[in-house]
Amino acid sequence: MKKSLFLFLINLMTSLFLFAQSDNYIRVVVPGRDSTVIAAKFQRFNASTAPGSRVTINGEAYRVYPTGAFAGFIPLEPGLNRLVVESVHPVKGTVTKTIYVESRIPEPEKPVSGFAIEYAQTVPPVDLGLQTGDVLQVRMKALSGCKAAFMGNKPLYELPESQTNGIPGIYQGSYTIQPGDTFPKNSIGFTLMNPDGETITAASRNRVSIHDGEFPAVGQTTGSFSYFNYGLGEDRLGGARIGYLDSLVYLTLTGRTGDFYHVKLSESQLVYIPTDQVKVLPKGTFAPFSLTDSWSVSGDKRYDYLKIGLSQHLPYISKYEINPCRIVLDIFGAASNTNWISQMANAREIKNVWYEQLERNVMRVTIQLKHQQAWGYAVYYERNRLVVRVKQQPALLEWNHLTIGLDAGHGGSNIGALGSTGAQEKDINLAVVLKMKAALEKLGAKTVLTRQGDETLATLDRWKMWQKAEPDLVLSFHCNSIGNSDPMAVKGTSTYYKYLAFRPLTEILYDEMLKTGLAEFGNVGSFNFLLNAPTEFPNALIEMAFMSNPEDEMKLLDPLFQDRIVRGVVTGLDRFLKQSR
Repeated sequence: MKKSLFLFLINLMTSLFLFAQSDNYIRVVVPGRDSTVIAAKFQRFNASTAPGSRVTINGEAYRVYPTGAFAGFIPLEPGLNRLVVESVHPVKGTVTKTIYVESRIPEPEKPVSGFAIEYAQTVPPVDLGLQTGDVLQVRMKALSGCKAAFMGNKPLYELPESQTNGIPGIYQGSYTIQPGDTFPKNSIGFTLMNPDGETITAASRNRVSIHDGEFPAVGQTTGSFSYFNYGLGEDRLGGARIGYLDSLVYLTLTGRTGDFYHVKLSESQLVYIPTDQVKVLPKGTFAPFSLTDSWSVSGDKRYDYLKIGLSQHLPYISKYEINPCRIVLDIFGAASNTNWISQMANAREIKNVWYEQLERNVMRVTIQLKHQQAWGYAVYYERNRLVVRVKQQPALLEWNHLTIGLDAGHGGSNIGALGSTGAQEKDINLAVVLKMKAALEKLGAKTVLTRQGDETLATLDRWKMWQKAEPDLVLSFHCNSIGNSDPMAVKGTSTYYKYLAFRPLTEILYDEMLKTGLAEFGNVGSFNFLLNAPTEFPNALIEMAFMSNPEDEMKLLDPLFQDRIVRGVVTGLDRFLKQSR
C-alpha cells in the first residue's frame, strides 16, 4: 500500500514539473544548454524522461529511476562531442535529443621559448598599499637562463624546476620597503637580460603604492556584522573568518592588499578586514588602547552578563573551548587596571571568570560555564562597557519550554540546486521545514521560521531574524549538489557546524539522518557558512541529500521519506535535550 502510494505521489509530482504531457520526452537539466563548452574531460549529465523508458546516450544504457530521472558522467574527446540521447517507452514512443559539448582542455603550461617576459606580478597579484617595513614579493615568468631584476637592481632568482611543476623560467624575489621608496606610475619595473647582454623590461599588472603617509592609521568598524579574516585566501564561501565585531570598534590599520586592510591586533597577530567595513579616522587619532576598569557578573531570567569597563571600543576575538566548556575572549589594546570582579548570586550559567595579561596590550578573559553544553553567547558594547551575554541553559529542557528556529534554505529567485527531474531545492527545503514546524508544535515547542513561502531572503537577514527572536537552537535545511563530478558516485547526507561547542548537536542529528537509510557524507566542522557563524545559539546546517544524485532526489521528492527525515531530526533533538540535562 505504501509503495503504491509512493509511486503515485512520485508520478504526480513529476507531472507537475513536466506539465503532464502524454508523449515521451527528454528534459536535460545538466548541461543547461543544447550546446556548451567545458574545460574538462567528462560532462556531468542529469536529465529525466517518461518513467518506464529505456535510455541510451550514444548507445550506452543508463538506469531510469521511477521518477524518470537518469544521470551519468560522460567521457569526452578533445574538441566537439555529439551526445545523442534516446528514450524508448513501450507506450509513449521513442524520442531523441542531441547535445553538443565541446571539450577545451587548457594546454599544459609551457616554458617561454623566445627572449620574452610572459608575465610580471606581485604575490598575491592584487593592488597593494604598502608602508616602510612591509615585505614585497614578486614573481616573473620569462626565458630561462637569464639574469633578472626588479625595482632597478633588486635580484630575481630562477627557481629550480622541482618547485615549479617542471616549468623553467620562473623567477621570484622579495624586498623590504625602505623609507623614501617610490613606485613610478604605481607599478613595479622588471628587467630581463640574456647571456648576450640584450635587455627587455616589463611592468607589474597590478598597482603598487607606498602609503607611509596613510599607514599606520586608525579606523572604526561601520556595522555590527564586520568580521576578521585569518588570511587572504578565498573559496566559494569566501575567506576563512575568525569572528564578527560590534560597530565603532577601533582598529590599527597597517596596510592594504586588494580589498582588505591589514589589522594589527598585537605584536604577534595580524588579521584582515574588508575595506568597505571600515571608516578611516582623521590623522592624530590614537591607536586603540584602554586600561580595564572593574568588572561585574550578573544574571536575569535568560542570560548572564559579564561587563568589563573600558575607555573605548577595543577589538576582540572570542571562541568556545570544551572539556571544560568555557568562552575565551581576547581583548586587544587592553591592559589590566582591574582590582575586583563582582560576581552576583543571580548568575546561573557563568561559574567563574578570570583574566591573564598575555602581552602588554592583550588581555585574555576566560568565562567558565556551569554546564557541559553551551547554549550561546554574544559580545557587544554598551557605551564603553564590553559585554559578554551568556545564554543560560533553559531551566526546563522540555519541548513546551523551547523555541526552535527553522530555516528553509534558498527561496524566491534563489532556487538552489536542481534535480534531474527539474525539482528545485528551495521547494524541498520548504516542504521539510513546514513538516518540521508541524511536528515540533505538536510536541509543544514554539517555532520561528525564516520563510514560510517562496520568498527571496538574504542569508544575513535570516541571522537578523534569529537575533530578534532569540531561539534556543536553530536548524537550517538544504539539499546538496555536486559540480562537474559523477552524479551517480556522490550521494548521502551531512551536517555542518562551525564551533566545537555545537558539534554534539550535529553529531546526534547526523546519526539520526543516517538511520533513514541515506549514505554517509560526513559531519563537517569549522564550516565557513554565514548561518553557522552565530555564537548566540546552538545551530546546525543539514544537507539532507544530493539533488544531483537520482536516487537521493527520488527520496527527497517522496513525502513519506520527508516524514522519515523529520522524525529523525525530531528524535535527534530529543536525544540532544536529554543528553544536555
